[in-house]
Amino acid sequence: MPEIGERCVENFESYAGHASYKITQLPPQDGHPQIEIVIPMGFDITDEGMTSHQMEQKVSACLAYVRPYLKGPHGEQVILRLATAKEKKPREFLFFISENKRLHPKFVEVVKGTIREDSAKYSQSTVCSTILHEVLHLLGLVDEYNNNDKVLDPTCPKCRVKGPRDSIMNQSAEALEKALAHCLVEKFVLSCTDDPKNHTKEIAAFYKGANTPSKLPTLSGCKFEKSSIPDEIRAASPEGECVSRYEISTWGDHGGVTLLSVSTPQPQQSLLKRAHFNKIVYPHCDLINATYNNCARFAYDHKIVDCVKDIPKECQSTDWVE
Repeated sequence: MPEIGERCVENFESYAGHASYKITQLPPQDGHPQIEIVIPMGFDITDEGMTSHQMEQKVSACLAYVRPYLKGPHGEQVILRLATAKEKKPREFLFFISENKRLHPKFVEVVKGTIREDSAKYSQSTVCSTILHEVLHLLGLVDEYNNNDKVLDPTCPKCRVKGPRDSIMNQSAEALEKALAHCLVEKFVLSCTDDPKNHTKEIAAFYKGANTPSKLPTLSGCKFEKSSIPDEIRAASPEGECVSRYEISTWGDHGGVTLLSVSTPQPQQSLLKRAHFNKIVYPHCDLINATYNNCARFAYDHKIVDCVKDIPKECQSTDWVE
């Protein structure tokens, strides 16, 4: 990892494909190091309904939303963000810089409909847990799920080494939900301020973000029908804090609608396991990544037949990423 203020471009071949990103150690905050990871991504839109800029905004909003839950084993804060156009395109007078010191953009195809997504192909309706999972592939992390979880991935090798279910590289939706449980919402109240009786109606409990319903029931006394919760409202929570209030001024036919949540802080869990953090921050350190590299090499290897005989003992438990 570079010293504070230094920047380092990482280019290497991982079991998940080519990884290219810029890592910078920022000044510490609250006594903990801050590590910024800049990822060069572009989006090729093949269907109508979304622009590349809108997809970039969606991915950026997701990365900002999960930032409080990306911690290292000693409280280090990992900040993931997309590279700007300027960062992705080397300046002309830097033509002499070697290829391994340049960022190599990853272009992602974006299509309509429900598809099996991967790091090279997203659906327009992709969700944040999937985005984070796929972005982490671009930093060298491998899949940790297998078909025993009824994932039904035809490309999944028989002897892929499995991670814990709450790993973002295994069951990504469950992992995000568990991390977000730090702000367990006890109830949501939707308040109609255009109603002279100030009518309110409670909605069933759900976790902030991960399980937010896309529809809310019609309230008696309110002059609007069922409405979708905009993505920007979902992702507008203060970083690291439990949401207390959303002000929505353009919802339905009348404004002045407030979504109020009552939250109970819970112990916070990082979405990055110890081995994930080490692989991203110290990608070339074979000593610190020995176990991870040894187990990750089976993630896409279809030649292994005898999983018990050929898989090392250290990889036969989900503890290999802890």
